[in-house]
Amino acid sequence: MPTLTISAGHSSDIGRRASQQDDCLCLSPVFPPPQHPQPQPTSPTPPPPSSSSPAASSSSFPTSHLFLILDGHGSDGGKVALHAKLILSQHIAAVGYPAIAADPVAAMKTAFTAAHCAVVENEAIDSYMAGTTAGLALVVGDTLVVAHVGDSRIVIGRERAGGEIALESLTVDHNCDNPTELARVTASPGARVDRLAMGSEGKADGPLRIFKGTLPYPGLVVTRALGDTVASRLGILTEPDVAVIKLESSDKFLVMGTDGVWDGVSDADVLSCIRAHYPRAPEEASKAITAASLAGLDRLNLDDNTTNVVVFFNWEE
Repeated sequence: MPTLTISAGHSSDIGRRASQQDDCLCLSPVFPPPQHPQPQPTSPTPPPPSSSSPAASSSSFPTSHLFLILDGHGSDGGKVALHAKLILSQHIAAVGYPAIAADPVAAMKTAFTAAHCAVVENEAIDSYMAGTTAGLALVVGDTLVVAHVGDSRIVIGRERAGGEIALESLTVDHNCDNPTELARVTASPGARVDRLAMGSEGKADGPLRIFKGTLPYPGLVVTRALGDTVASRLGILTEPDVAVIKLESSDKFLVMGTDGVWDGVSDADVLSCIRAHYPRAPEEASKAITAASLAGLDRLNLDDNTTNVVVFFNWEE
C-alpha cells in the first residue's frame, strides 16, 4: 500500500481592507506519540527491546496534522478569529486521538461549541455583533476529518480516471443562497432576510443578509458562525457540518480559503497555481493563489482580506 506524507503552506494578504480579520493555522503533529517509561534493568545486562518501547510505539502511531482557516467579521472579528483558532487547536489536542477516532463527528461538534463558548465568555472580546467562520481539516494517518461553519471553503484535488485533476468541494457555503440554510433562518421568529440598500437610489444589492426584524443590524451574510450572540435567535448556528473521508492515492491536495480567495479565483486559476508547484512547494502554491485572488478581486472591484492554506498529499509506494 502507498504511504502518505504531507506538506503544507499558507499565505495571507490584507487586500484593500483597513484591517486583517482572517487567520489560519498549520499544526503538526497534533497528537504526539505516547511515551512509555523505559524498563529499569535489574541486572548489569539490560533487557532486550520490547514491542512497547518508545520507538515501536512511535512508528505505529499515526501522523497527525491540523489545518484551520478563519474569517472574522464585525468590529472585533479579528479577535474572534484568533481566539477561536487557539481554542479549536488546544481543544482537539487535549481531547486526544483515541477519543476523536472513536467518534470524529461528535468530537468536532464539541470542539466548535467549546470555541464558541470561549469567545462569548471572553470579556476582552465584544462578540455581540462580531464572529468568525471556521474551516478545519484534521488528517490522522490516511483519514481526513473536515468540519466547518460559514463560507470559508475547503476543496480537494482528485485525479480522475484519465489522469485529469479536478477540484471537488468538501464543504457547502453556509449562507442564504443555500436553500436549507435559508429555510431555517426564515423560519426563525424575528429574522429578516434582505439585501443592503446601495447608492443614492437605495437600490438593493449585494448578498442576502440576515437582520433582526426591522433593525438595520446585524446584516450577517453567513448562517453559521462562532460568536455573533445577537444572532442566536435568528437561526444562526454554531454547529459545524462534519465529513469523514478515507484518503486514497487519487487525492492529491487540499486548498482551504476564505471567501476573499474564492471570490477572486476560478477552479482553473487554482489548478494552474497548484500545477506550477506540486508536489514540492505548497508555500509557493499558496502565495500564487493569494496573488491570483487579489488580481481577481481588483478586476471585480471587490475589497476583502484573502487567506489560504495549501496541503499536498504525497503518496509513495
